[in-house]
Amino acid sequence: MYLRGNREVELAIEKLDEKFRKEIVILKDSNNRIDIEKFKILTKINENEFENTEYNQLMQVALNLKDVYRFLSLNLVITENTLFHHYILSIMSILFCEYLNKELNENIDIYKILIKSLFHDFCDYKGNEIVTHVKNYNEETKKMFSEMEVDDKKELESKIGYKLYDIILHYLDEQEGYISNLLDKMLAFMKLWIEEEYMGNKTCIKATFTLFQDRLKRFKNANVIENVKTREFLMDLLRESYIYVKEHMMKKDRNIFLKYFLEDEEKEFKEEIKNIRENKNSF
Repeated sequence: MYLRGNREVELAIEKLDEKFRKEIVILKDSNNRIDIEKFKILTKINENEFENTEYNQLMQVALNLKDVYRFLSLNLVITENTLFHHYILSIMSILFCEYLNKELNENIDIYKILIKSLFHDFCDYKGNEIVTHVKNYNEETKKMFSEMEVDDKKELESKIGYKLYDIILHYLDEQEGYISNLLDKMLAFMKLWIEEEYMGNKTCIKATFTLFQDRLKRFKNANVIENVKTREFLMDLLRESYIYVKEHMMKKDRNIFLKYFLEDEEKEFKEEIKNIRENKNSF
């Protein structure tokens, strides 16, 4: 906070320095891995050398994520920063996978999905959080944003080190990556629904349809899905959520809906929902 311009925290810093010095003495002879890292961090802080550590770089990236807001092309009633999104996805992943393991006899590594969820969007730390339908508008925008993301990733690796960067690089790997990514997309879908349903934000109706018609269907063909015992349950959950939210957006206020879509499009959407209900494989 002090480095970001808040000089009112100096007194608090002095108290923390005293606390750190006492903690250093306690941690000095510990063989615990976490204690060893804590000792290194506190020693660097006490010696005013923290700025030169990988921990400082990691902290700066995290603070940048706090200033990066999701859904930038939309007007939201309740804004959502990327760091908060990491927190929500992490908690949701733990609770959801504990349920899968306990109730459905799944074998999800809770630690692995937690780590993946905590770091999955770190590449957005420079503020390049762009809604999917903008990125994929045409081949030129796909190429432009892809090149931006590559450059951001290279710079990020130099800041946080290869070990953490490797987590981000292989986020989608394994069943834990599949489930975390599925929950990530569902959270975005839920966010738009909450904005429309509870906050009265009608502009999210358009985004709900343009964003998710094909995006959620990709999970059916993901390479790692064969390793997930509960894949049918997950696909049913995704499919029913998709139907519920999409149908809700259409029926709640048809006059508002038709301000964003033509009647012919409405017929197409209804036919799509009917087809998904009657034929699960179409989703």
